[in-house]
Formats: sequence, C-alpha cells, structure tokens
Amino acid sequence: MNLLELANSINEVFKQSKQFYEAGIESFKLAIAADKEAGEMLIKVKSSLPYGQFGDWVSKNCDFTHRHANRLMLIAKNWEKIIATLDTRDESESLLPSLRTALALAAAEPKPEAPPPEPTPKYKVALKGHACYGETVEVKEELNKGDVLVCKTSKGEIPFLKKELIPESQLLESVDAEIIDVEVEDISEQLKEAIALVIEYLPEVELKAVLAASLSIGKEHLPSDAQSTAARLIGGQDLAILGQG
Repeated sequence: MNLLELANSINEVFKQSKQFYEAGIESFKLAIAADKEAGEMLIKVKSSLPYGQFGDWVSKNCDFTHRHANRLMLIAKNWEKIIATLDTRDESESLLPSLRTALALAAAEPKPEAPPPEPTPKYKVALKGHACYGETVEVKEELNKGDVLVCKTSKGEIPFLKKELIPESQLLESVDAEIIDVEVEDISEQLKEAIALVIEYLPEVELKAVLAASLSIGKEHLPSDAQSTAARLIGGQDLAILGQG
C-alpha cells in the first residue's frame, strides 16, 4: 500500500471513529479501536518518510492535525494498556470514566522528538611522514577555536592542525607541516608529596591496604627489593590475597 492509499484509508477510519464517538458511550470501544487502526497506519507512514517531513504529510493528506496524529499513534502504541483498563472496569461503572483513565497516557501531549545526532566528523591524516599518514581518524575534541583537532587514531589520541587533515571522502594528498608537540605537565613530585602527607594520618590496617594496592598497581615499576620489603610488611595472608588478584 503506497502513501496515497494509506492516506485514504486513514481518513476513512478517522471518519468511522468520529461516527462512533458521536453515537454515544456504547460505541466508544469501536471508536477507540478505529483510532488504533488509524494510528498503526500513521506509524507506517512516519517510518517511511525522512526525518521532519511527517507533519507536512499529515497537513496535506489527512483530515486532522499533526497533534491529533500523534495522539492516534500513541493510542496504537499503548493499545494493550488501554484495552486492559477498559476490560477490567466494574460492570456497574460507566465506560466513560474508565476510557478517560485509559486515554490519559495515550492522549497526553507528546514530547517533541529529538533530532538524530550529527555524525562525528572523520578525516584522513595528510601529514607527510606521520605514523598515521592516510589513516581515517575521528575527531574527539576541538581546540584553539577549531584550528587544532584532537583525533582518535591507532596510535592513541593525537592533536593535529586542521590543515594537516582532509575530509574522509577526499582523495589523499600529502601536506608538509610539523607535528604539534603538546607538553604535558609532570606532577609526579606533587603527587608523591600529597601521598606522603595523607598516609601520615592512616592507621596500620589502612596503611597495609594502601601498600598492598601500590604493590599490585606498580609491579612493573618497582625494583625487586622494594617489592620484597612491601610484601614482608603486608604479611603472608595479605600477600596471598594480593597474588590471587
């Protein structure tokens, strides 16, 4: 069924729904069933259209508003909840209050759809002689008003001048430029001082835990005598637990 045929079917079902509602309380189930049918067809239409075009399509092809179309689709999506509310009502109870309760969710003002996220820009590294030359990379962060792009590469995160990159779809042409050297401040000495200050206030149990964690984390960096001393101070039981980790 094409979109024009769907539009005709939707309008016909909408007409039936109006007639059912006008007929009174006893026809309400038939009316809301017609709404559900129209909602299902609208969902099909919306899924077949590009993003943002559904509202215009409804305005041009349907005998109701975009807002009402959203409500019809909500009825279709929440049909099981609605029909369960209607079916579990007391026989002595009027259908109308139950119907209002059931429609509270479906007839609520729908939240506006968020636009699809923009794709992350990708580039090719055009910097001649660079280890990532020719590689397609993804931009993680822009610096210096977009003149410097920090990119995810096979060698890690590397900053490039924008002129050292070309769009992914463009043919690769090498450029001559210098790789940006980004100096990272070494704060290891400050960290050592801070750790020394903190551990002065820790009791023995917590100190052992810190030592055990340090031994586990720094195995590759600690000389054997430092490892032996730490292991001896931790104790045999704690060392066994550490070895299991």
